[in-house]
Amino acid sequence: KKKACNSPPEEKEKEVVRAENFVIISKKMSQDSKPEKKVLADVEDDDIDEEEVKEVEADEEDTKLPYSKRKGTALPRASVKRIMKLDDEIKQINKEGTTLVEKAAVLFLEKFAQDSFAKAQTRGAKMIRYEDVADARVSDPNLLFLEGVIPSVPGGSS
Repeated sequence: KKKACNSPPEEKEKEVVRAENFVIISKKMSQDSKPEKKVLADVEDDDIDEEEVKEVEADEEDTKLPYSKRKGTALPRASVKRIMKLDDEIKQINKEGTTLVEKAAVLFLEKFAQDSFAKAQTRGAKMIRYEDVADARVSDPNLLFLEGVIPSVPGGSS
């Protein structure tokens, strides 16, 4: 049972957050494999935010899509923001800016990986080797900026 709280509003908000943290979403390992709500003893069913449950379920469905099609992001936002702040000209970064850079980075990496895999397939392989990555970089003039990071391999296909 819940106890009455005579705390200031800030403390009540903290208690609500703590209560929400007790709600654990997990999947059944059964045939239907539908998400199941597990509730700890001190949290009542009325406290479960159904919208939040739907968001978690949507995120689980989202993980089946390629990264570029997902609603969330594949890269940690804090890491992207930290890298962006390395530029002395950048003073403030808003959430939308970080999200845009995350999405651009994911799209770039997906295309680069696809091009590298295409190079691997031309030699009949199913796995990408460094030579495939280097050949993909050499064959795309837009990737010239990576020349110092990914040098071409002597005897490469390009």
